[in-house]
Amino acid sequence: MVAKFSRKKVIGFCRILLCISLLVSCESEIKPLPSSSNVIKSFKVENGQVGNEVINHLDHTVSLTILSYVDQTAISPSIDVANGATVSPRSGEAIDVSSDQQYTYTVVSASGREQSWTVRFTIADADYQAYIITSAENDNALGIQGDLLHNDKYWDHAQVDVEWNNGEKWQKWHVIFDSEENGSRYYSIRNMFSGLYLSAPDGDDYEGVNTYQDQWDIENPDLQLWRLDDEGNGLYAIAHKQSGLLLTSVTDATGYGVTILKPKGEGESQQWHLENIALESYRDVEVQNFFRRNEPGMGAVAFDQGNSIPLTYGPNNGKVLWITEDAWDSQQMLGPDVLNGNSFFKYNNSIIIQPSKDNWNPADAPMLTNPDTKHPDRVYQVMDVPDGMHWTWPGTGLEIGDKVYIYAGEGRELEAHGAAIYVLHQDEGTSWKVERETPVNVGGPDGMVRGDDGYVYCYSNESLDQFGFETNVFVRRFLEEDPMLDWEFWDGSGWTVDPDAKQAIATSKATTSVGKVEDVYVMMSMDQGFFCTDERNIYLSYAPSPVGPWSPKVKVYEIEEHINGDKARFYTPIIHPYFTNDRRELLLTYSLNFAACDQEDFYFDEHGRKALNAYYYRLKAIRVPLSMIGL
Repeated sequence: MVAKFSRKKVIGFCRILLCISLLVSCESEIKPLPSSSNVIKSFKVENGQVGNEVINHLDHTVSLTILSYVDQTAISPSIDVANGATVSPRSGEAIDVSSDQQYTYTVVSASGREQSWTVRFTIADADYQAYIITSAENDNALGIQGDLLHNDKYWDHAQVDVEWNNGEKWQKWHVIFDSEENGSRYYSIRNMFSGLYLSAPDGDDYEGVNTYQDQWDIENPDLQLWRLDDEGNGLYAIAHKQSGLLLTSVTDATGYGVTILKPKGEGESQQWHLENIALESYRDVEVQNFFRRNEPGMGAVAFDQGNSIPLTYGPNNGKVLWITEDAWDSQQMLGPDVLNGNSFFKYNNSIIIQPSKDNWNPADAPMLTNPDTKHPDRVYQVMDVPDGMHWTWPGTGLEIGDKVYIYAGEGRELEAHGAAIYVLHQDEGTSWKVERETPVNVGGPDGMVRGDDGYVYCYSNESLDQFGFETNVFVRRFLEEDPMLDWEFWDGSGWTVDPDAKQAIATSKATTSVGKVEDVYVMMSMDQGFFCTDERNIYLSYAPSPVGPWSPKVKVYEIEEHINGDKARFYTPIIHPYFTNDRRELLLTYSLNFAACDQEDFYFDEHGRKALNAYYYRLKAIRVPLSMIGL
């Protein structure tokens, strides 16, 4: 009995040992191996970084932008790497990037795998930056008051408010250094949606007055200059130069957040956080006002199209031609910015002469005339309408020697029936002779671009669907030294005079414009704007040659204009490389054309006259940093 009992005990003991062995074995099987990941997960510079870093895991690079005031000899970044990995130099250790604005890090995984990472720094101008400005009191953002569906946020004197921060365009501001005085630095603060400036009204008593947005005041800029006083903890007081009072967030009688000027002493309502964001596109009001032509005798005062052609020949050196299609004359106005609703276009085309690229005063820009016109009743129509046609609509062009070559379509009603090149003979005055030529294969309304090889490249598009929401883009070329020789099409591998052999170089949106910016070809494309659609965007892409390959399209702007509570029409995108500014911001324009959703275009003024708002038939101008598309 004892021996039998002992045998059972031995068997039980063995079973226990087996279970323990199995448990130990399972534990060792599920124990994770050391990670082989050697990635950088984040790379931050605490003070002076603009936007987020871009981490490329394929190229093992990190790209980020820092402001110019950051000491490049002693940057101490915060670095987060994969679990268990180490980085050298370590996180928080100072590095020197002053020689070439880049630094190489080594990340070693937990398993011992080593990877080099190159961190590249772009240096941004600290005196020209973009911010979302929020109140320390409630984190609400500085914005623009008004109904978006009635364009209120674009208008002069729209009130600056404090609203829920959701990153809208009208909550983004440029802070631009203007001047230094007695050791204080003063800035203008420009809204990126409207292009207008944070302002206070002129007067004797500024305390309690509401701030608003307004045009730049050349005569009294102190009304629009502000000092940023560091309050510590990343907060600033924003002091008005003219009055010395502080921008203050308050709630008005209706419970709405607004901004007023008050003396210091209101605590957090006078403290603001400036969240640095990447530079992006914005409305250029100075350019836009060039087309706000309201004075008697100005000629064309409201129109579409808007190609620009810079001149270099003789007495016209430095001037710029602006090309219009259908245009109202100043005699057809009921008052400033108001067109006679009972009249129609005076001209099918016209040309405005800008005296220089920096002079945006419309009063200084006369109209060109044709001394041999067949339409003496249309004094400012430069290109005659051929017999049997109803219109001549010009567009792209360029200067060659003492002549200007401008492409124009010709047609009846809204149908195109022909095309030609109009040759303008430059003169020192404003009356130039005009010739119409029709070389074989003439065409190219979407861009006329001088190449580096003696050819001029002309772009056009053909719709891929019934309504033109998507198009194929084609290119043809002519010899610069003889534009009247047969024009050639790109056939996919070379050039041919056979139009049936042409091949598309890209697929675009509804409308397109191509220009050469610095040493690359840039394509601007825009969604279909003639219908009541939700897609209302402008895109850019670029290529190293006139035929591509083209980079992916990047959305750079959303068109927000409305009329009577619904969408306005938009069309004719134009790229203007000549006007790229020192900050490498490309100038783009587009046209508006009243209602897109069957709402009424007209209204009746206080005298009962049928009227049209000229705003809807004038060019709109935006600036796009080339950095938005990687240039």
